[in-house]
Amino acid sequence: MPYSAELMLPPHDAAGLLAQASELNKLSPHRDSFGDIVTVTPGRALELTYYRNTLIHLFVLPSLVARLLLRHDGLGADDIQRHTALLYPLLQPELSLHFSGDTLSRHIGDLLAHLQACGAAAPDDQGVWRPAGARAVELHLLGQVVQESLQRQAMALSLLMAQPDLSAESYAVQARELSERLAVLHGVRAPEFFDTRLAQGLADGLRAMGRDSWPGVWATLSPLLNPSERLTLNVKIG
Repeated sequence: MPYSAELMLPPHDAAGLLAQASELNKLSPHRDSFGDIVTVTPGRALELTYYRNTLIHLFVLPSLVARLLLRHDGLGADDIQRHTALLYPLLQPELSLHFSGDTLSRHIGDLLAHLQACGAAAPDDQGVWRPAGARAVELHLLGQVVQESLQRQAMALSLLMAQPDLSAESYAVQARELSERLAVLHGVRAPEFFDTRLAQGLADGLRAMGRDSWPGVWATLSPLLNPSERLTLNVKIG
């Protein structure tokens, strides 16, 4: 599903892309008794974060739709649109997403149509969307792209719901401490978790949405998190 009409795709298939990455010494293939594996070449991990960030921009919305489908026992198209629209204001400024209003709604509709066309998800006779078993693994992998963004949104929300009038300075300190706790308990070590500017941007976005919207944001976020993450964040509603 194209992110934009201006997007250019590489001409290679997956095997060709792996071969090119190996030629550039970014990935190293290995073989053991179980088969072939590919690892990041030592010392090249930092360079690959730039590729990773580009892919997050492209796949974050398809990933969000995939995660909604995987974490709910069926959703109508209107529910998928509603959940996506609720979280989009927190994703948009950080990832410079270009959709807005009707264009976002059309894009989500196109994503659902594409998932159906490739056999990854489908609606039943009542219009309830669910994953298709034959492509569950691919849908699960797609749903992982947005995971860290959702974790950071939940982290910001947990701090503000506990202390709505938290100052910027105190928020920065507590966000850092909570990031370190998530790193220890859940292995969350992405550099974005320790970026003060991004953390403050999420807080500003949530405040702009208004306190009355926070319970609804949490109701959308909560099922998308792992149970252990919800327990760590310990969000209290009301």
